[in-house]
Amino acid sequence: MSEPSWSARAQPVAGWYADPGHPGFLRYWDGAAWTEHSRLATAPEAPRERKHRLGTAAVLGIIASVALLGVALVAIAIAAQRQEMSERAPDQPTHVVAVETSSP
Repeated sequence: MSEPSWSARAQPVAGWYADPGHPGFLRYWDGAAWTEHSRLATAPEAPRERKHRLGTAAVLGIIASVALLGVALVAIAIAAQRQEMSERAPDQPTHVVAVETSSP
């Protein structure tokens, strides 16, 4: 079997490659020369997609965390509004009393 035409510096790593002498077969290249090992070529497997799936517990945990954060923000806003109202209340009269004075 003839050696591939790759240069010595750019030879491929060891592995299964198309057999140059037998179409439809793969032959093992050991990094320096072809070996006697060969096998029938099959269609390459498509790479499997990695599925990123969150479990139900994780989804429910995220939803609960967001809901708790929303409740905390509303509580903080209400507390700040009440404090602001209580600080302004003594300065503003709640009602006005009109007193008439008569001159003698």
